[in-house]
Parts: sequence; C-alpha cells; structure tokens
Amino acid sequence: MEQMFSFAGNMLQVRNKNGESYLVMSEQAYRALRSDQIERIEKHTSILYSPLYTIEKFGGGSARCMLAEIFVPNDVE
Repeated sequence: MEQMFSFAGNMLQVRNKNGESYLVMSEQAYRALRSDQIERIEKHTSILYSPLYTIEKFGGGSARCMLAEIFVPNDVE
C-alpha cells in the first residue's frame, strides 16, 4: 500500500528511436521501491525518475499522467 500511495503504480515504459527502453517514474515512486525491485527492473530496462512532488500533491497524478502515449506499428521506423 505504501508503494501504491507513493505513485509506484504510475510508471510508464517508453522506447526511444534506437529501441532502448526506459521506465519513467517520479522520484517518490523510485524511493518507494525496494532495492531488490530496482535490481530486477534494471535487468530489463533503465530507470528514469524526476521529482514531481508538486504535481503529485496538487494534481493527483504522476509521471504516467504527464506523458502522451503514441503507438507506432512495428513495421514503421
């Protein structure tokens, strides 16, 4: 529950044009994760986090809510 209230469920995995993936989250969400969880995540993707305390406190959302998702077909480069 502590992780949930720290916006750990409000993450989004993104991929850049080179195919590298990143899990984007707030600093609060990152700090709520246990070290073993971070290690497991980092085996599959890089983690990017940023302080979003004002948005989380007053906006009610976090990192995922701030990102636009664009779904590109696999055959498009």
